[in-house]
Amino acid sequence: MRRSDPTLLLADKSFASCLNGAMSTADLSPRLKRILYRANHRGMRELDMLIGQFAEKRVATLTDAEADEFERLLDAQEPDLMAWITGQQPTPAEYDTPIFREMLSMAGKLSAEKL
Repeated sequence: MRRSDPTLLLADKSFASCLNGAMSTADLSPRLKRILYRANHRGMRELDMLIGQFAEKRVATLTDAEADEFERLLDAQEPDLMAWITGQQPTPAEYDTPIFREMLSMAGKLSAEKL
């Protein structure tokens, strides 16, 4: 990607303060930058917040296998993903991964903090 690519510029501006100050997006590989962008721009605000906050905390430490799992989650349809997160539908085995369970655990902590 060229530096003048508007998608990259938007990602740089949107996540300038991400990763709790541990590192900047400039330190991330292009793949991890894409994951971070996609996690924060799903379309459904609730999912953007939940998945985006999880990505901001974890993206810099994802292994390749975890990144594969997380990308698979990002490819899931929003209504399905929301139903799995809220427990309205059982999570299919191919999506019920350690990364998904970690994200659910973090979501519970975020909800408890806001109460």
